[in-house]
Amino acid sequence: MKSPIETIPTTNKHLVRWVDKMAELCQPAQIHWVDGSLEEYQGLCNELVRAGTFTRLNEEKWPGCFLARSSPTDVARVEDRTFICSLSKDNAGPTNNWEDPFVMRKKLRVLFEGSMRGRTMYVLPFSMGPIGSPMSQLGVQLTDSAYVVLNMRIMARITDQTEHVYGEARYAAGSWKQERRVIIKAEVVRAEGKEPKDNPRVVITNMRQSPQWLYEKVYCQRGEIENRIKELHAMEIDRTSCSRFWANQFRVLLTAAAFVLMQELRLSAADTNCARAQVWTLRERFLKLGARVVGSVRRLVVHLPQSFPFLATFRHIALELGASPG
Repeated sequence: MKSPIETIPTTNKHLVRWVDKMAELCQPAQIHWVDGSLEEYQGLCNELVRAGTFTRLNEEKWPGCFLARSSPTDVARVEDRTFICSLSKDNAGPTNNWEDPFVMRKKLRVLFEGSMRGRTMYVLPFSMGPIGSPMSQLGVQLTDSAYVVLNMRIMARITDQTEHVYGEARYAAGSWKQERRVIIKAEVVRAEGKEPKDNPRVVITNMRQSPQWLYEKVYCQRGEIENRIKELHAMEIDRTSCSRFWANQFRVLLTAAAFVLMQELRLSAADTNCARAQVWTLRERFLKLGARVVGSVRRLVVHLPQSFPFLATFRHIALELGASPG
């Protein structure tokens, strides 16, 4: 059995191939890729309550808690069935059981054949420790026990959100005289309604700080500056076609002032979906609006539309900038 393509949340072909290989061996009825979401957690808890594995405790005294009784003979492991499988027996140490990895793999293949028949195989990616920490370990566990999935959610970090993993290496291109330090950032970007996408980044540097600090505090900050420069170009700050110097200078100053106003608009949009919008996006959403202008001897009245797609955000920004509610 293979994982349905639409349910696979990774583009790592080696992981997918391994999961499919194990599924072919264990023969589960279905495969579920664990995403660590609250909805998934609650669904599995309800499933175990219906099966009698969990007993829901008093919601007023112990909200979100369950009682799970195990068999008196059930233990984490037994000594005579615990083996260190290494090529050298000496690596197992004097107090552990040892077995040749090729011999053990052959035994396990027989034991695991059809072991999940009629059940669900859970594919459980996890991080033991904070993601990105040099002390953390990443892994993927296969189990047919929803109880195991729920416990791993407590013991490890399981999430479907975009996470960053940082590392470094030494590398020398053919034209380089010596190896240089290479900072590596690996991530899988997950956005609602879109396929997961690998987004690796590589930075060549001679700075000595940690990979994460260099990427987030130096490289990303430089990228932000470049984005601001692109925005200034989009606002035509380089449009200096006049033959007179002061006219061109005045045009540049007006563009810079307009950019400052747009930046203030963006800051006022904090906590909205426009908090990181580019200048041209802000201009399209909030400035290019249809309006009716009514003039009289004493004043001009601008009637804005009563409804448009970004009205709620527009109202939020207006209040942040000092507009009177009402």
